[in-house]
Amino acid sequence: MVMKQDNIGRIISAMALFMVLVISTVAFTAEGKSEYKDVTLSEDDYDSYLLLFSSRGDEVEYSFDVVQGGNADFYIMSFDQYFDYYMDGEDFNASLEKQNTLSAAGKWKQPDDQTYYIIIDNMDNNHTGDATPTGGITYDLVYEEDWEEDVENFIQALGIMMIGCCALIAIVIIAIVYLIVRKRKADPVIIQQAPPAAYPQQPQQYQQAPPQQPQEYQQAPPQNPPQYPPQ
Repeated sequence: MVMKQDNIGRIISAMALFMVLVISTVAFTAEGKSEYKDVTLSEDDYDSYLLLFSSRGDEVEYSFDVVQGGNADFYIMSFDQYFDYYMDGEDFNASLEKQNTLSAAGKWKQPDDQTYYIIIDNMDNNHTGDATPTGGITYDLVYEEDWEEDVENFIQALGIMMIGCCALIAIVIIAIVYLIVRKRKADPVIIQQAPPAAYPQQPQQYQQAPPQQPQEYQQAPPQNPPQYPPQ
């Protein structure tokens, strides 16, 4: 099947539109804002939220509110701090502590390039100032990461990759169409002639018998010549 020029243009236009939509979607969600409403947390449990793209020097603006239940704890921990305390049960340590509270809000500046988490804690931990749970809680959490530069770099890399993919696909399509058209032009056109029709045979009644001589013209067979006496 040969792809027409109009179809090629439509395919390339569709790929370009898809690229614009993807980049626009990423740019629209590139504010780094995460929002969670009416989250339920059981007693003696905790929730963790990964700060995805933050790096050294980036600021995280946060807002935490308990909308139902008693006081809880709000922490920001590095991966090592989180793993050591919640996974290995070692001594508690956190980069930011807002303990035994119904709400917490502010900004936190990331000190290094480690991975960090926001922790909402409704457990009875063995350290000073920790909230003692009185049951399950319901809370709201909003935090916004300041990673505009990282997002710009990501969008640029994504745009370059998408443009390269679209260009490669367009080149492949054009090459395939060119080869198909070239092959069709190069193939010789063979015109087959119909075989010659056989001459019709005359019916039996119309076939002529070989001509016969009239009876009177038929010569009698030669007679022996007369014999003469020798001289």
